[in-house]
Amino acid sequence: MRQGRSQSSGPDWVRDAVFYQIFPDRFASSQRVAKPGTMERWDAPPTQHGFKGGDLLGIAEHLDDLRELGITALYLNPVFASASNHRYHTFDYELVDPLLGGDAALRELLDAAHSRGMRVILDGVFNHASRGFWPFHHVLENGAASPYRDWFYLDPDVLSGRRGLTAYPGRVETDAMGRLQAAGAAGSGTAGSGAGPTAEPGGSPELIQIGRASCRERV
Repeated sequence: MRQGRSQSSGPDWVRDAVFYQIFPDRFASSQRVAKPGTMERWDAPPTQHGFKGGDLLGIAEHLDDLRELGITALYLNPVFASASNHRYHTFDYELVDPLLGGDAALRELLDAAHSRGMRVILDGVFNHASRGFWPFHHVLENGAASPYRDWFYLDPDVLSGRRGLTAYPGRVETDAMGRLQAAGAAGSGTAGSGAGPTAEPGGSPELIQIGRASCRERV
């Protein structure tokens, strides 16, 4: 019998869990979390860059409401320090965002949830970073001279200073990534999956991701 790769089915409790996904900034705000300045009005339509001021203690204070709905597990959008309201642009993976109440607020939320028999899952987004992530910022400041340059897949033109690095890929970058995907699919004899280049660190420059960066596992 052919032995395939073993796959984990995850912890047993997941099978029967009833999850509730929460975008922390937009769920509930606690008076116990001080805000550094004016927030977007809670009842105003949300905007791309606006912060409503929701926080982790606001979630903790509504756990009984969620439990009454039959919720047994929470899935939280990223909570680590970030300059974006959705916090997928993390710049410090070892610090819970102060706007959400910081590390102490997360600890309180976890304790409160566990005391009610509820589980908490965090969206860690460890596979990419933001401009504020200090090793990446070091590359932005120093280009090819940065000792952290090999932590990321970068366009050689960016490293050499011939082209700036934008937050999101534009038309030139998108077209280049499309060509690289097609070339990669042709080389492997498979159809393109849209998953992007899969070059290993230190691989050929033809497979370097264009216009964006990804953290290596060691980060």
